[in-house]
Amino acid sequence: MRPGLFDIPTHEREVWFAILDGDVRAAVQSFKQRLRRYRSKVKEQQQSLQYTELEQACCVLGITTPKWGLPIDSQLIKAKACELVHKYHPDTGNGDAEAYNAVITAKRIVKQYQEVLKHQKSQERP
Repeated sequence: MRPGLFDIPTHEREVWFAILDGDVRAAVQSFKQRLRRYRSKVKEQQQSLQYTELEQACCVLGITTPKWGLPIDSQLIKAKACELVHKYHPDTGNGDAEAYNAVITAKRIVKQYQEVLKHQKSQERP
């Protein structure tokens, strides 16, 4: 039969709680570090993403460029990118590797814009 918490001598209980406290503190510190890295990564993305890049990416995908700060429909992005990837994939008979890479890059830029907006909205919440 396993001993219960109160069957353990007090000094051993204090040692266990000290170890547990240390483990919890380490987990919290690790989480805080990961959160800081994530926030700095998003901040870098915000600074690196220019409106002209978004305009070019939307032009490649054939979608209307929104005003800065307005979202783009994710389903529309996916549908347009999928259509163009199938059309320009290098393994198809009439594929174009340069156009294919442009579509992939454009989709990445538009997704990055969506992430920046999502992060900004989460920062605005109280």
